[in-house]
Amino acid sequence: MQADTVGIVGENFDSAALRALHIAKSNTSKVATLEFNGVMIGIDASVESESDTRIIARARDFYFAELERRRKEWEASPEGIAYREERQRQVATDCTKMGALMDQLEAFVSPTPEEVIRWVREMASINDDMDVAATFLGWKTIAARKLASLPNGYRANAGVGNPDVKEMRDSNAVEQWIVGQAINCMDEAMPIHPIAVKFCDQWLEKWGAH
Repeated sequence: MQADTVGIVGENFDSAALRALHIAKSNTSKVATLEFNGVMIGIDASVESESDTRIIARARDFYFAELERRRKEWEASPEGIAYREERQRQVATDCTKMGALMDQLEAFVSPTPEEVIRWVREMASINDDMDVAATFLGWKTIAARKLASLPNGYRANAGVGNPDVKEMRDSNAVEQWIVGQAINCMDEAMPIHPIAVKFCDQWLEKWGAH
């Protein structure tokens, strides 16, 4: 079946359904087909007394019901079951890793810059997984305070705007910026941004022990 109109990238369902409704009203059959995110939805405007709002609501209900049906079907499939089992294994592995990282951070007294950069890198690689982070309530506040209390002099947003950071010219400036950004994220109750992994790798490649 070929749709009369297709949802546009970034378009919400109601906007797409309204376009399809206009097409339906212009068709002799008073029916049109909308394809939205791979779902075919019939838009029926044959009942003149039915409001546009009601027609769109009915189409919306069908669309979300179909998504839910497909979700359940996939979850019950061999692929869905395998994905869920692998996901559970990955979360368990990352929870163990996060626990070890928090223990490592707690044990820091006078860590080397490389030890801290490696800590930020490893935490950034897993901490945006909500299933993992939810296991350690309050970890962001604990980690941010601990990093800021170290004798290395870390503080939120350190080094922002420093040309030595932008050009990767000074190891301490870049270190302070990386850790400062991590502290800032956690102070804002957010995980360390995954892009920190890239910057940590760049620091380690240039200044880390090889």
